[in-house]
Amino acid sequence: MTAIRPLIIFIILFQLFMATTTSAESITSLNLPLLGEAQAMTAQGQLIPTSTVFTGGISVNGTAYQPEVTQTLADAVRIEGNMQIDPTHVNQLADLLVYAKLEASTTANLNSPFYQLDVQDNISLWDQQPANLVAFRQNVILSAQQSVSLYSGTFYFPGLLNIFFGYRLQDGTFVTNHKGMMVTISSKSVSSRFTAAPCPFPIPDGSTLIEGTDFSCGYATVPEQHADPEGPQIRLAVAIFQSPNDQPKSDPLIMEQGGPGGSTLETFATSLLEPEDTLVRPLLQRQDIVLIEQRGTLYSEPYLFCEEVKQFQLDLFKRWMFLTNEEIGQRADQALIDCRDRFLNEGINLSAYNSVENAADIAMVVHALGYSQFNYYGVSYGTMLGQHLMRDHRQQLRSVILDSVVPLETSFIPLTANTIDRSFKLLFAKCAADSTCTRQYPNLEQVFFDTVESLNASPTVISPKDFAGNTYVLPLVGDDVMGQIATLLYSTPLIPFLPAIIYQIADADYTVNTLLFEEMVFNDTSADGMFNSVICAEEANYTDADYHTEGLYPPVVEMANRQDIRETCALWPVNRLEAYVNEPVSSQLPTLILSGEFDPVTPPSFGQTVAQHLPYGYAYTFPGVGHGVIGGGECPQSMMLAFLNSPFLAPPEDCIAKMEIKFADGSESDLLDGTRIKPESNFILEGRPLFF
Repeated sequence: MTAIRPLIIFIILFQLFMATTTSAESITSLNLPLLGEAQAMTAQGQLIPTSTVFTGGISVNGTAYQPEVTQTLADAVRIEGNMQIDPTHVNQLADLLVYAKLEASTTANLNSPFYQLDVQDNISLWDQQPANLVAFRQNVILSAQQSVSLYSGTFYFPGLLNIFFGYRLQDGTFVTNHKGMMVTISSKSVSSRFTAAPCPFPIPDGSTLIEGTDFSCGYATVPEQHADPEGPQIRLAVAIFQSPNDQPKSDPLIMEQGGPGGSTLETFATSLLEPEDTLVRPLLQRQDIVLIEQRGTLYSEPYLFCEEVKQFQLDLFKRWMFLTNEEIGQRADQALIDCRDRFLNEGINLSAYNSVENAADIAMVVHALGYSQFNYYGVSYGTMLGQHLMRDHRQQLRSVILDSVVPLETSFIPLTANTIDRSFKLLFAKCAADSTCTRQYPNLEQVFFDTVESLNASPTVISPKDFAGNTYVLPLVGDDVMGQIATLLYSTPLIPFLPAIIYQIADADYTVNTLLFEEMVFNDTSADGMFNSVICAEEANYTDADYHTEGLYPPVVEMANRQDIRETCALWPVNRLEAYVNEPVSSQLPTLILSGEFDPVTPPSFGQTVAQHLPYGYAYTFPGVGHGVIGGGECPQSMMLAFLNSPFLAPPEDCIAKMEIKFADGSESDLLDGTRIKPESNFILEGRPLFF
């Protein structure tokens, strides 16, 4: 028999790792193609020599940058340029310029109109006079390498678009790329096909909402890759909940769950169908709510759930005492490889399951349902998805709510220890400052880490049951306890009970540990294959240098370091997306940004980071709240409703000052009956600990 190891944490961390984002790379690192010689002329139109060199390209749906591309109207494009400035122009004041020639067909037409792009991204006709070309960016001091992000989004008209950029000095000297970037936009754009169907999720007894009257469901068919509209197709489950308002607004609220890989329908439809729901139903009063099951998740087809990994876990629960750590690692890797190979043999393109394609799905399905504009709510990974929508499909958006925010530009996995450490210290400080808490649970910090150390030295066992009633005897070590308490910091209703729970574990009562293990590990509603594809395509390019753990609790650092996704990604080969997916999103869209004070995975500072680039971004932190502010009570609910009604006005925030945490004294009879640890009560647990 081998030494007892932190088995629960191993299984949890192997199954679903914490998601991340990476720091933005400069445009000069994008390997942009050379666009040839520059052309320069004086204010009087006389051609003059210049040594400025232009590079640039167009990325379609996250693919590599090319100087010439062909796409459909449905595709999301990103256009970037860079100028190696003529040394005689460096440090001079200039306006940056962007313009394009649109031809109605692929046949060149000298009379085709030219368009210009101004500082507000507005498009207007240009008379081809350099002096009349409006500035895309005004009064820029030219550097030796000058980057220009030209455009991000979709196009509206078919034809041939020839795109140019450059700069104009104060003396009128005009420098531009002689050879434009060429995009052929095909009118042969695919549209999503929506087919009505019975709702795939269970409808609870006693629900006051009736299928076919108050809500309906169906499936939307979309391309597996939007750049290949005639290629393989996938199906996304959709649920439409109709507003009870006699005159609902025409712009629906699209709500999306986190993960990546969490089920939107399992989370929000389940909540809406509860007779006494206060989580989502208040938002239904203004407009319809549309739930789109993301690609690869529970009720969509295919469902990227690794049965092989689940079977490995169940086998491990029976044989853990006979296996070495090396043998466990080998079997875990093989289970992941077997799952990957099964998906590939089924013809699934794992590289198609990323945030760019995911965002394109939502925009396409909303259009197929007949809505011209929509509001968006996303929680956790759903906030990343929301930022991709803001970048690539902003024309369809009316407003955005980002709940428990993940900045696209932040390297997240290396910050795991930092964010958990912050939440632990906040919990201990809040208890110490509360007379009731410190009287009943003195020295909470010391008791907690003494318990962790004691159980690491002398593990105990727990006996969880799976949903079929099978019982397992498993080790519980201190690292498991630490991970589970960090998990419970997600859930706003459970935070007041954490001091009592810590003391109960210290007194050798492991009921909560057993209940939590059952809900987290035996839950099969989250798509781990989808998680792997998204994270490995977008977020796994961090390095050891990105870790900064000075001043953190050493046990927290050791636990968090096990959540390194890079080994998994080595076995889950998907194409990395272009670096722009990790750049901050700048947008004029009104955006409500919600953060929970205790959130152990997306701290309030993340919300402030995103807000910096949003002129109409309103960021708030809610006391006593964990991950998923929508579950924080009446205050965030009322602010969301006010924002949806008037998104360009900051919502009234007086209620935030009245929010505070009131620690429980441990006498509540339902503390250990399991009802407070059910995913339907604490939806943001998402069937997983520590993750989005």
